[in-house]
Amino acid sequence: MLLSLTQNNATANGQLGTLPVDGVIAFLVLRETAGHAVSVGVGSSSGATDVLTPQSVAANGALMIPINAFSVAWFSAVSSQVLYLTSSSWGGASINAALFYVSGP
Repeated sequence: MLLSLTQNNATANGQLGTLPVDGVIAFLVLRETAGHAVSVGVGSSSGATDVLTPQSVAANGALMIPINAFSVAWFSAVSSQVLYLTSSSWGGASINAALFYVSGP
């Protein structure tokens, strides 16, 4: 079963959510809603993009990012992992993000 972490109306770097123990990322959906293009990445710490390098989202556009675009899709069998939505320049953009994952064995 697919589960998700969601963040709506993100206009600055912040927490996307916590991936549970044995959570495996499946894909990410980004939608820009304020009419401003932006590049957004995902990190394992605030301001980082070590999980997903920045992806360009067009003004009022949507983007689905598959598992093979992620640098890391699985983190730990013993601890959860907080993930952060990050951009070096939000420039008035507003992002709705949904990170879909499965709970591993």
